[in-house]
Amino acid sequence: MQFENSSCYIFVSFINANFEDEIFVRWVECHNCFSKIIVLIFYYISI
Repeated sequence: MQFENSSCYIFVSFINANFEDEIFVRWVECHNCFSKIIVLIFYYISI
C-alpha cells in the first residue's frame, strides 16, 4: 500500500504542472489512487 501511494505521488507530481495545487493536494490525499488515474485517463479522452 505504501508503494502504491508513492507511485501515485510520483505520477501526480509528473502531471502537476497541468493542475492547480488544490487539486494536486486532494489527489495525493486520495487513498484509491488507481481509480483516480483511471478517471484522469477518461478525462483526457473526453477532451
